[in-house]
Amino acid sequence: MGRRSVFDKPALALANDLQSVGRPDLHHRIVEALRDDPLTDDHVGEVQDRLVELLNDPQVAERDKNEARRLIAVGDDLLGAIGRCGVVHMTWRRIPTGEPGPVQWARPVLAEDEGIYQGSWGGEESYEMSPEFTSLDEALTWARVRAPSVIVRPWWDNGTEYWAGDGPPPERARGLERPH
Repeated sequence: MGRRSVFDKPALALANDLQSVGRPDLHHRIVEALRDDPLTDDHVGEVQDRLVELLNDPQVAERDKNEARRLIAVGDDLLGAIGRCGVVHMTWRRIPTGEPGPVQWARPVLAEDEGIYQGSWGGEESYEMSPEFTSLDEALTWARVRAPSVIVRPWWDNGTEYWAGDGPPPERARGLERPH
C-alpha cells in the first residue's frame, strides 16, 4: 500500500464521481492537481486545496463532501495512512568544497559537515526523495519513520551497504556501526 492507493486513486475516483453528477469543473480541477510524479508528494497539498473548494460548494452532495474530508485528513497524515513499509536507501554525497585535496602525508578526514545524506523511499506506489541531511542521525530518523528496512551507504565506507533496519541485517549488508 502506498500514496497512490490511499490518496491518489481515491481522489481520482471522487473526481470521476463529480463528473458523473454534472460537475466537470470540479473533476477537472482535482485531476489537474493530481500528478503521476513518483519522485515527490508535493501534489498532495494542491489536491487538498481543490478538495477544500469542493467542501465550500453548496451544490456538492454530502457524501462527496465526506469523502473530501476523509481525503484531506489522509493527506495531512500520509505516512500514517500508508504505514511503515518498503525500504529506504540512504546515500552519503560529498559536497565539493573547491579546496585543494589533502597533502600526500596527511590522513584524509571525512567529516559529516563535508556532505549530505540523501535518501529515497518506497516503490512504484509511493516514492519519495528525502530532504538533504547533514548528519546520519537526522537521516535515520527520517528513514525509520517510513520503513522497517533501511540501507545506508555511509561516508566512512561509501562502497558498502549497511543495514539500519529492524532485525538482523540481510546477507548482502553489514550491521551499521559508526566508526570511533
